[in-house]
Amino acid sequence: MIARGYVPEGYGLLGVAMCTTRAAVADSQVRVTGLSPFSPGCDAAPVTGVAYTSAEVEPQIAIDPQNPAHLIGVWQQDRWSDGGARGLRTGYSFDGGLTWSVTQAAFTRCTGGNSTNGGDFPRASDPWVSIGPDGIAYQIAIAFNGATFANGSSSSVLASRSADGGRTWSAPAALIQDASAPFNDKESVTADPFAAGYAYATWDRLEQSGHGPSYFAPPSSGGTTWEAAWPSYDPGGPHQATNGRRGQVFCVPFHFCTPAHPVASAGRVRD
Repeated sequence: MIARGYVPEGYGLLGVAMCTTRAAVADSQVRVTGLSPFSPGCDAAPVTGVAYTSAEVEPQIAIDPQNPAHLIGVWQQDRWSDGGARGLRTGYSFDGGLTWSVTQAAFTRCTGGNSTNGGDFPRASDPWVSIGPDGIAYQIAIAFNGATFANGSSSSVLASRSADGGRTWSAPAALIQDASAPFNDKESVTADPFAAGYAYATWDRLEQSGHGPSYFAPPSSGGTTWEAAWPSYDPGGPHQATNGRRGQVFCVPFHFCTPAHPVASAGRVRD
């Protein structure tokens, strides 16, 4: 890599940062996305801001712990200048990323959401995906309607699961839903790497005063249903639990979290 002009950013004499199991494959890039699949107006909402059609932002990827050739990636599709995207898209690969197929969870109207399946929102953001030891994948998003804290607006944290490697996704489950306030933001989901069927979701629940505790929700039935969310860490006053960072959570080696073992932000377990 250094001989090819890569800048060393790791440790040791050569500054090696990482190694690849496909070292014999020449440098290559695989295009996953293309032109937007969404048509203008698919969100059935008044136009505010500028939609960057065919633009993809905030990608995130998960590797199957039992099959490193199985990858699932998520991203925002058609980001709006004033927040959120028309929808979130999902790519999956079973050959280590050499080839990809693209699908989507019904988090917004543009990706198939409606009033009957739980995805009746014009915009979504903050895609995140995680794969458990049984191959079950969990995807999470924030979905919302209207400007933050505006009258008539609403926000929700939605989760979906895939039992077939990312090909299809269940109808969204609402982990929390609020009206104009508070606003739910910066969510993430982590599949327990040891216990199949366990995944943990966390996010910020922001108030206009600046107060923003972290909320937490574990699944009660393998990700098909989720337990009621509760505040896992409250910094008090006009403070946010994650200070603008994603409220990532790892409940490992714990296979459950309770108020006696609240989950702090930024990937730390506090007991």
